[in-house]
Amino acid sequence: MATEVIGLRRRWRQKLIVWARRYVPAEIAGTVCAFIGTAVIYGLFTDRVLAAVAGTVGEIVGFYGLIATVEWRRERARGYGLRRTTTSTARLLLAEFGVIEVLDSTILRPFFMYLGPGLTGGMGSGTLLGKLMADVAFYGVAIVSYELIRRRRKERAGAEEDTVELTRRVEDEITQPIPLQPGAARIPAQRKAGPRAKARKGLPGRTVRSSA
Repeated sequence: MATEVIGLRRRWRQKLIVWARRYVPAEIAGTVCAFIGTAVIYGLFTDRVLAAVAGTVGEIVGFYGLIATVEWRRERARGYGLRRTTTSTARLLLAEFGVIEVLDSTILRPFFMYLGPGLTGGMGSGTLLGKLMADVAFYGVAIVSYELIRRRRKERAGAEEDTVELTRRVEDEITQPIPLQPGAARIPAQRKAGPRAKARKGLPGRTVRSSA
């Protein structure tokens, strides 16, 4: 029982490290862009609604800009062409963030970022609170999608490895000589006829004359 608990903690610790490496840098970039967008628009128009929308747009640009760059470079490093790299990156991001991003950008995040300042009484602290509440909903769905993508990648990689191994075994069986079973007769190899033998084959047969 204790061993299972230790193993479970270790697996969860590894997952947290993977999630942190993927999302924390992008989250920092998104947070910076969100604060910049909110501060600029609120300073110009003194409108909480416009400031909330600007913060949302700024966070989208910062967050996905960094993640898209990382994924694009990773796909490019596999030797893909420019078109395939771009298509693969877009497909991965859509599978991981597509559904939750639509809900987050149109409903959840603007609502929470509008609600935050009203709860705290300050624009800066309210923006941070609204962002944290929206992040809880966002990452709850995004992490599940990411884990499903990782599982499919591992299954696909395992299937490809099995195919390569099977192909290698078949090639080895074709190229290697087949061992004879015990007691099986060996077929003697035919010897090439030398020049003298070929000359004998070309001579006419001798006729034996009978004595009278």
